[in-house]
Amino acid sequence: MSADQRSPEHDAPRYRDYEEHAVAGATALGCRDAQLADFQQQAVDAVRAHFAQPGARAGILCLPTGGGKTRTALEWLLRDHVAAGRRVLWLAHRLDLLDQVHAELVRLRWLLDGRRERLAISRYDGEHDDLRGDVVIASVQSLAARLPGPEDLAQGGRPLGVICFDEAHHAVAPETLKALTRLRAPGVALLGLTATPFRASDEKTAELHDLFGARPIFQKSFGELVRLGFLARPVFVRQRLQATAALELSPAELGAIRRQGDLTPDVLGRLADDPARNHEIVEHFADRAALYGKTVVFACTIAHAEALGSLLRARGVPAGALHSALEEDERRARLERFRDGADEVLVNVGILTEGANVPDTRTVLMARPTMSRVLYLQMIGRGARG
Repeated sequence: MSADQRSPEHDAPRYRDYEEHAVAGATALGCRDAQLADFQQQAVDAVRAHFAQPGARAGILCLPTGGGKTRTALEWLLRDHVAAGRRVLWLAHRLDLLDQVHAELVRLRWLLDGRRERLAISRYDGEHDDLRGDVVIASVQSLAARLPGPEDLAQGGRPLGVICFDEAHHAVAPETLKALTRLRAPGVALLGLTATPFRASDEKTAELHDLFGARPIFQKSFGELVRLGFLARPVFVRQRLQATAALELSPAELGAIRRQGDLTPDVLGRLADDPARNHEIVEHFADRAALYGKTVVFACTIAHAEALGSLLRARGVPAGALHSALEEDERRARLERFRDGADEVLVNVGILTEGANVPDTRTVLMARPTMSRVLYLQMIGRGARG
C-alpha cells in the first residue's frame, strides 16, 4: 500500500478535509522558535527580495536537515501571503510530512494576529479532497493522479499565490513535473525547500536547476550551522563489523554499484540477512545504550528493521521499527512512541531521511551503509537538531 492510501477498514483520518482555526488568542508564548534565528531571518529577507524582482517565478531555499526550513518558509508564507489574502499550496510526497506542516500551521497561526481572524487549512491527499483552504496541504501523488488545475484552486475568487514544495529535490519526477506544470498559472510563485539541492545524476540535477534556478535563493551548510551553534556538532564513532568486512562482492555487483552510485538492493539484502552482522550491531549498541541515548537506526530493508528492533527488545532496549509496509495509523503511533520516549530506539527504512522532527535524538546508528552523498547527509542530519 502506498503512503497516499489507506485501507477501508482503518479508523477515520486524524485530520479533517477542512479546518478553521481562530487566530485571536493564539500566542507565541512557549514556542521555542517564536523568534527566528538570525540566519533564518536572513533567509526570509532573501526570499522576499527574490520574488519582488520582476519576472522571478521560482527559487529554492537550501538549509540543512535541522535548519528549520518549514519554520522559515511559513514565516514568509503566512506573513506575506496568507495575511494579504493570497492562498498557498504546500506540497510534499509523504503523509507524515503533510501532518507535520499541518501541525506547524496550527501552532504558528499567531503570525497572522491582527491581520486575519481565522486560518483555514484544507487537505488534498489519499484521505481528503478539499482545495478551499487559505493553505492547501497536498500530496504530490494525489495531484499527479487527479490533476486539478488553476481553476480548481481559485476558490471563492481567491486565486493561488504560491506553491511551496517541501523536499523539492523530488520535484523532477515525471508525474510530479506534469502536475506542477498544470497548476502553475501565470503569477504563481514556486518556492522549493531542500537540504540537498542536487540529485544522484547530473541530468536530474540539471532538471532541478531548470525548475528552480541554478543558484539557491539562500543557502547555509551543515558546517555553518554547527559553527553558529544552531546544530549539534557530530561525534563520529566508527565500529568495524567483522561480518561486513568479510562480505565479498562479485564483479557484476561491483559494476552495478559503480553505475548506481550506491549499494544495490541485492547487496543491502545480503547485509540485512546476515545474522552475525545483526548480532554485532545489537551487542555493540546494547552494551552502550545509556551512552548513546535516544537513537535513530537506519536499516537496509524492512525485514532488517523488524529484525533489529526485535533483537534490541530481546536485549532489554525499548525499540520500535518504522517502514513503508505499515499502515499510516501504525506508522504515526510508532513515531509518537519514539517522540514521547516510550521507545528509546527507532529502527527505520527510508522514512526518517526527510522531514521527521525529533529534536531530542542523540545518536544516529547507520546499519545501512551508503555511498550516496544525499542519503548520507539526510541520515546524519536526524541527530543534529539537539
